[in-house]
Amino acid sequence: MEAIREPTLAAFVFQAVLLVLHIPVSYLAYRWARAPMKRQRNQQDLAQLGIVASAALDEDDPHQFKNYFWPLLGASALTLGLYTMTHPYSIQHGWWAGFLEEVTNIFGADVAFPRDILFGRFLFYGWLGAIVYSFHLTFRHFLTYDLTPSVYVFTSNRFLLALALAVGGGGHELRHVLDRDGDEF
Repeated sequence: MEAIREPTLAAFVFQAVLLVLHIPVSYLAYRWARAPMKRQRNQQDLAQLGIVASAALDEDDPHQFKNYFWPLLGASALTLGLYTMTHPYSIQHGWWAGFLEEVTNIFGADVAFPRDILFGRFLFYGWLGAIVYSFHLTFRHFLTYDLTPSVYVFTSNRFLLALALAVGGGGHELRHVLDRDGDEF
């Protein structure tokens, strides 16, 4: 029964791939399902205005992969990076130990729990908020035919903001918990 509760590498990799895949899959689905429909609607709108669609309008496709490469890579990398900081398997094996919790030293005194576990808890809630925001934003823009590269840049910014708030807010919250227990800093 203990083996079921212990985090494994296979579970970590499966979860990481599953959670990061929504970013490139959303682009691919938009590129192949929604972008042609948007192009057709734009041509119909131009035809109603009396403008005949030319080859020049068809050549300039704003949904090419070259326009999306860096935003997709940034959003995927930040999603994966923040997730690995919060996953119990990586915390247990110390992959990120000393990266932020020792550098920022916001926790002050030693407590009963290791700093990396406490730090991972605050990072997880920041990551959870950012991933929910990411799902919502990409789905909303997918449905409105407006999934541009800036959507993935906003997603990346949300992950960076979640990281910054978790680092700052985590130490502040921990100080309040320790102050209630009578410990001093």
